[in-house]
Amino acid sequence: MSNNLHMKIVNIMSRVQSVYKGESVGYGNNAYKAVSHDDVTKLLHNEFVQEKLVMIPSVIDSEIKEMSISGKKGAYQVFTTSVRVKVALVNAEDPEEKIET
Repeated sequence: MSNNLHMKIVNIMSRVQSVYKGESVGYGNNAYKAVSHDDVTKLLHNEFVQEKLVMIPSVIDSEIKEMSISGKKGAYQVFTTSVRVKVALVNAEDPEEKIET
């Protein structure tokens, strides 16, 4: 018999302790270390396959904002995009069993 979804998550949590912050972001006083998407994917892909879990994202809505900024070299435009995403974590052995967040 297969594990339920919550047990599969616990199994992954017991094997994966942490994600290394290997990405450098920003510069100067605004520099910091971050976790990249690729690092998370590389760490979790085989874990999800082993536990037979599928993660399904879907966009709820998105918004693009444009701002004018004045800098040392003059004015320029900056665009930011905010995206709200719903993610379903599905037990592939029992697709009716899922968690959405």
